[in-house]
Amino acid sequence: MNRGELDLLIHRYLDGLATDDDCVRFENVMRNQPEARQKFWKLAEVHALASEAFLISQNDVSKDADKDTSIQELARETGTPLLCESKFASGESNSGLIGTWASIAAVSCVVLFGLIAWRTAIDSSTTGTDHADLRKVTQADTPHLPAQRRDEGEKEPSPGDAKKGFARVLHSRSALSFNDERTFQAGQTLGIERIVLSAGALEIVLSNGINLIVEGPCDFELVSSDHVVLHRGQVVVDAPVGSKTFRFDTGNVRIVEASNEFAVDAESENSTVIQVYDGIVRVAGNLHSTEELPTEVFAGKAVRYTALRNAQPEPVEFAPEKFIRKLSKDKAIEMMDESSISQFNQPIHEAIAVWRRRSPIAIDGELDDWPTAEGFHGVWDKSRDGREYVTGRMMYDEENLYVSAHVGDPFSMKNVIDPDNAPDLAWRGGGLQIRLWAERTIEWPADLNSPEYYLMRSLSVEPSHREKSKNQRVAHLSLWYHAPTKRSCLQVAYGMEFKHVNDRINPPNFEGMFRRDEDGRGYVVEYAIPWELLNASGDSPQSGDRIPFTWTTHWGDQSGRIWRGQQNELRNANEPSRISSWERAATWGRAEFE
Repeated sequence: MNRGELDLLIHRYLDGLATDDDCVRFENVMRNQPEARQKFWKLAEVHALASEAFLISQNDVSKDADKDTSIQELARETGTPLLCESKFASGESNSGLIGTWASIAAVSCVVLFGLIAWRTAIDSSTTGTDHADLRKVTQADTPHLPAQRRDEGEKEPSPGDAKKGFARVLHSRSALSFNDERTFQAGQTLGIERIVLSAGALEIVLSNGINLIVEGPCDFELVSSDHVVLHRGQVVVDAPVGSKTFRFDTGNVRIVEASNEFAVDAESENSTVIQVYDGIVRVAGNLHSTEELPTEVFAGKAVRYTALRNAQPEPVEFAPEKFIRKLSKDKAIEMMDESSISQFNQPIHEAIAVWRRRSPIAIDGELDDWPTAEGFHGVWDKSRDGREYVTGRMMYDEENLYVSAHVGDPFSMKNVIDPDNAPDLAWRGGGLQIRLWAERTIEWPADLNSPEYYLMRSLSVEPSHREKSKNQRVAHLSLWYHAPTKRSCLQVAYGMEFKHVNDRINPPNFEGMFRRDEDGRGYVVEYAIPWELLNASGDSPQSGDRIPFTWTTHWGDQSGRIWRGQQNELRNANEPSRISSWERAATWGRAEFE
């Protein structure tokens, strides 16, 4: 089969137009030709956005029989070109292995990792590469690896092997699969499959005794009891001594031998951090180097591997609390309503009034010195009995932007994410994130995308857009309470590339306070954030100005580190709902200064 025939076959399959003969050909090609599988994954990434749009149309548009729900129009609404102009089929699906490929392809890499924007790109100080140049590096130095990489002589599993099962769920903590909103239960059997976990955590034991703790969001594959592939996210592995046949792959490294306990963070397909708690891990070097030089990582050490050609492993700080190492059997957690977990919601408010401060304010979490100015109120649309909600208000003066909120949260102020070791993950344990463009003359909606917005959709980016994404007056703020140290924390990142430096984690001069409600089922948060910290000192917004602004409230579980869900508010109602605020500033609503 030549390249043109292969492309046509893949397009017909992805568009739902494959005949029975096409399906047989497709299955044979995917099973026997690694190069064809690699091509399929690349094309599926582009089609994934259209698939997401189609699911939205089924939920939101199907009530209007006169409305065209073609993928072409939905793709045009999101500004994403399609590889072909065919419509999805009427809903009939192929069975067997084909159905498995479809469910995986539809969610391969489009929207899940919007929530981990704070760590999606490789730190430029480590790789020497600007985030906006990530596509160039990927194409030149890090060709895509097949979805399931195997050693020479390793048996290619048959479709029937997927049903046999070689793994079992030990514990599920609010774990939800993104592609089909499938939940997981203790005792459930798993076989050959790719799981895209949008939230929660899973503890899985393989038939050879190897134990995995997977923390959402995460994208991983169970290939066999001796082979696991981690595409993005974090996994802790506890391997019995002598597990010499076990293989653990990421996008750029392969662990070839391990004993006892270690953790892997696949930051991207080009960057992996390995941290060893006990024992030794042997890594087959950088898979894209001209030479493979196996390295060993010992207990108490952590190392980052990057996929740049000839890059050397880089020691990083050992952070014991960065990973979940044990899931408790706390029944209060197990009884949480699994169906309530969601990455996206239906925002109610598009704008918030920001009132000028008229009298002094004490940042004490009491809010008794705030006027009864209107803000916004929203209830998490996946909440049970309305117990998760947020009421937000804002004020300003020449020195500060003031943010306050009352948040309903049954697990209030339990966040254990350490600001000194893992501030990029702080949202998982509960708190607030706000994003704004503190520039008075900017037009709304904002015309600004992150580099990852283009990468995940295989879109080209104009040099001017790449430069705009570095704007330092675009700020992303995470506000959370660190329970172990009783600190009210703040992290600030800049531009749509999320640049931040150490002094922007709990920086000087900001004031913040979290205060728990007396009944323990909510909290008040109050912050004063200097305009200087937002690079707007001397030119801060004034009465009559409006700037792009959005607000996300996150809820964690009782452990203080497993994410349960979020409520997005202050969002542009004209933007498609399944685009994350971190990747596209046009989705942001408005802050209107009175």
